[in-house]
Amino acid sequence: SYAPWSLCDFESGSAEIVSDVKHSGSNSLSVTGSLYVQAPIKTPNSNFYIGCFMRTNVDCFNGALQISPTQDINDRYTVLEGGMDMRDNWVYVSKIVENDEEQFIYLGNNTNGVNYWDDFFMCESDGYSKEQLDEYVLSLYEE
Repeated sequence: SYAPWSLCDFESGSAEIVSDVKHSGSNSLSVTGSLYVQAPIKTPNSNFYIGCFMRTNVDCFNGALQISPTQDINDRYTVLEGGMDMRDNWVYVSKIVENDEEQFIYLGNNTNGVNYWDDFFMCESDGYSKEQLDEYVLSLYEE
């Protein structure tokens, strides 16, 4: 099961938890084809920091992490997008989000390849900069 994620707004494709491509020991969420998956989130009543590791198996990552205050797909907006350096490499992406009303998170895919998502991290930004929070999160993965 890939709960709490559920399929939404999809033309074709699939989502599954895979163990053969994982970032830090945990299984990752694999999204194939043209679709979005969504999950409910609880955000703090202030600016918050969100980050995750992304990876793809094609030349160009064509996926995005979006958030929305409602389940209406017209309300969602892109927070993070991947880049070409994600081919066969895990890359950490993050952002401080200023809206405090977000209720849903979406992971989108629009490619023939497979995109992978793992190790989500979210917290109140609490006055820290994105760079400070990135440094902290990435230090958790150092050996």
